[in-house]
Amino acid sequence: MELACERLVRDLISDGHNVQWLAHKDGVLPDLPSDPCQPIAGTDIIYNIAGVPAPVPYPSAIGHIVRAVRAADLVVIVEANFLISVMAYAAAGLFRKKVLLIQHVGEPSTLSRLARLAMRFGEALFTRRMVRNADAVVYISRSVAQYFEGVRKQGLTQMINHSIDVDLFDMAQTATPKTADRASLGLPTNGKLACFVGRITESKGILVIQHLARQRPDWTIAIAGTGPINPNDWQLSNVVVLGQLHQAEVAQLYRCSDAMVLPSQSESFSLVVREAMACGCRVVCGEQILETDPRLQDYISTVPIDLEDVERTAGYFAIALDSDNHTDPMRAREYVVNQCSVTKTKTNYTGVIEKILQSGTSN
Repeated sequence: MELACERLVRDLISDGHNVQWLAHKDGVLPDLPSDPCQPIAGTDIIYNIAGVPAPVPYPSAIGHIVRAVRAADLVVIVEANFLISVMAYAAAGLFRKKVLLIQHVGEPSTLSRLARLAMRFGEALFTRRMVRNADAVVYISRSVAQYFEGVRKQGLTQMINHSIDVDLFDMAQTATPKTADRASLGLPTNGKLACFVGRITESKGILVIQHLARQRPDWTIAIAGTGPINPNDWQLSNVVVLGQLHQAEVAQLYRCSDAMVLPSQSESFSLVVREAMACGCRVVCGEQILETDPRLQDYISTVPIDLEDVERTAGYFAIALDSDNHTDPMRAREYVVNQCSVTKTKTNYTGVIEKILQSGTSN
């Protein structure tokens, strides 16, 4: 979600917009022109405990958000499920500012019952009201749009995929870069390699990866990401933990891997699946991904996922790794380029923003 925000901010700046990007402070801010990034102080304690991204802003954030909203012509809220978003929406209503809501999450998918309860409460109290009343709503996939079907009765609504830098996420041209990429990432240069990219949480299926590594010692599994679970504690010799990688390094990882595995039980879009496809990497993931786009079935391998039975689910992945049902990687990349190119996404957002700004006074 943060990467998608960064891409959108870059696109808006390139179109001549003056952008202020307010977000929870969680590390090094991206290197963007005109320094639009304004960190909001808060705590990520919920993520640290339950692995669910739910930053809680400190009281000092209120004034920061109010000042930024008051100065804006358009308030772009990315994800209604966050407290920062609710505060921005309230400020937009106070100053009668136009609101574009970009909604990534539909059905709560976290395994934490407490987190699901909190998300349901927030949805009933805030999210559905924001979806209903925003000047425009963009859903990032078919599954999210279907989840909120019937909530929004009028107003501009559109589905726009996340964009992918298909120049960065590109296919290797020869076998030599594959070996070089593995070496630069500290991975074995020989043998079969699978990669997992994402939050290291139970909801993303990281415990399936643990069982998969045990079932397939003939495969090395590289894990890129951070989270409350530490795969080093598994003490498995065929698991390599890479930590948080830069985007260029993630592209390298896809290119040098024989498969990208994602045992997540629910995905609203799954940027990593499309990034891997763009790099020509074979994808093995859950059947649920097809809810975001049924046409993906022509380009990826899917298996049933049950995170209540991680060992059995890992068995499905273990079998799928040996499947010879491989899609032409060039066809898979072409599909991603057609659906998720930066140019196409930028054009779609530009059109939505122009319609909002040309419309009458906000509700």
